[in-house]
Amino acid sequence: MKCPKCQHENPEARKFCNKCGTPLVEKCPSCRAELDPGSEFCGECGHDLSKLVTPTSKAPPATVPEGERRQATVLFSDLSGYTAMNERLDPEEVQGLMRRLKDRAVEIVESHGGIVSQFVGDEVLALFGIPTAHEDDPVRAVRAA
Repeated sequence: MKCPKCQHENPEARKFCNKCGTPLVEKCPSCRAELDPGSEFCGECGHDLSKLVTPTSKAPPATVPEGERRQATVLFSDLSGYTAMNERLDPEEVQGLMRRLKDRAVEIVESHGGIVSQFVGDEVLALFGIPTAHEDDPVRAVRAA
């Protein structure tokens, strides 16, 4: 079998080139299953191998999904005294308090047209302008804060 990279002739049973180490086993471009030599269709998924892209043929142009550029306002909040509170209270008490604070944070942010993106420990990250944009998203974020 001829190596596709260095063109070295290798024994048929080899899986890697003896000269450069390139894999010699062809794989289906659709399901990545190993192909039997001389196959015209993939034995796993039935892909038509005559449509393989070879180095001499041009690949079809990649389609790039179109996106949308939009303004977003990010609100970040960090609970003051969280570490000291963890040292004074039982973990169950801290968890209960944080659950109530997070629930209230979600209510406040959503009532101003934003979404809470994530919570990390005592931190809250909220977004305004995603998925629905408003002309006054920065004002909404400040009011929610």
